[in-house]
Amino acid sequence: MGSPRSARAPSPHGTWSSAGTSRPSEFHVKHSTRLSNVELSPSQIDQLQRYAQLLAAHSESAGLMAPSDVERVWERHILDSLRAGCGLPTEGRCADVGSGAGLPGIPLAMTRPDLRFVLLEPKRRRVAFLELVIDELRLSNASVHQARVEESEAIGPFDVITARAFAPPAASWERCRPLLTDEGWLLYFAGAAWKIDTERGSLANLGPRAEICAGGEFPWQGPVVMMKRALPA
Repeated sequence: MGSPRSARAPSPHGTWSSAGTSRPSEFHVKHSTRLSNVELSPSQIDQLQRYAQLLAAHSESAGLMAPSDVERVWERHILDSLRAGCGLPTEGRCADVGSGAGLPGIPLAMTRPDLRFVLLEPKRRRVAFLELVIDELRLSNASVHQARVEESEAIGPFDVITARAFAPPAASWERCRPLLTDEGWLLYFAGAAWKIDTERGSLANLGPRAEICAGGEFPWQGPVVMMKRALPA
């Protein structure tokens, strides 16, 4: 199936400003110790650093994140997003639902150029920002679709869907399931309070199997949970 055509949207604020109110943290060698499932090349580090700069420049005008998050963008957002690399397929199409600032979709697309990524985002200002990032960083394997998840079934199915800061676990599965292939899975970024034994109970009636893909390393960080359709009895 071909990739859906990108939905371009102009910024309601006119030309994007290059001035930001906060400065992103720089990538440091210490960050590489947290990337157990991905090895970044110098060019990928440069590309991700440029992405961090774009986030800082447009965060306020596009409503992307708080200034304090921009200052900690590597630890709290970029490296956190790359934890989902453990659950990506060897080939196929991926969707990032409620993509917002492009997290985790943009960092994953940078580090996995062999996969196709569609960023689903309903808000016009954020769509404009995502298109800017894709154009500036020349991400030929990424595109943007301006729509809610419930309006996007026609552009599926996808082999993997990522959901970060999207919705509670059961609601995320219920909303994303129609966009998945029969053997596809959802990579859900859980909150720090996630307890898999407890959450399995709330998911049981909806049918997915839940497995931990990547654990949280810090108190503010929950696991990345892989949700798949339950095996036939």
